[in-house]
Amino acid sequence: MKLLGERLGVVEHFCPFAEHLNPILYSMISDLPNDPDHPDNVSGKMTTRDLFKYEEIHGFIAWITNLLANEFGKGGATHWSFPYDMRCRELWGVHYKKGDYITDHSHSPFLYAFSYYVKAPKGSPPLIFSTSGHRIKAETGKLVLFEGRLAHRVPKSKVDDRCIIGGCF
Repeated sequence: MKLLGERLGVVEHFCPFAEHLNPILYSMISDLPNDPDHPDNVSGKMTTRDLFKYEEIHGFIAWITNLLANEFGKGGATHWSFPYDMRCRELWGVHYKKGDYITDHSHSPFLYAFSYYVKAPKGSPPLIFSTSGHRIKAETGKLVLFEGRLAHRVPKSKVDDRCIIGGCF
């Protein structure tokens, strides 16, 4: 786990079943409509925040939940124990076209958030943590777990077809 300048944790993992999962997620995000009520700071196409209702995603969420327990749970680098039953409370997709971006924001009051790269074409913008300036390269199949209070953003995309799944616990 990396502790950024903000003294908050960030963890990166590659999904062991990305080859099977990513086409399913990409198709789902592409087929779902843009949520007209998505936050103003998101310029790309964003789905509603309830993708956890789809059965195809349950194994993916279980994998992330297990990683959270191992990385941030009791004995982890931040020495936090989970104060309640860890469950994914929001789960959404964002599909970026050239010029799309997400401005500075955090996911407070959620304890943890994540971004998973379903598709990251060469030249995809990184995830940038605002206070420290720490950048995480966008790579297909990479999961980035971080504390929900960490402010972050995504610069304007120079390529089409960057696609992520984001969520909060």
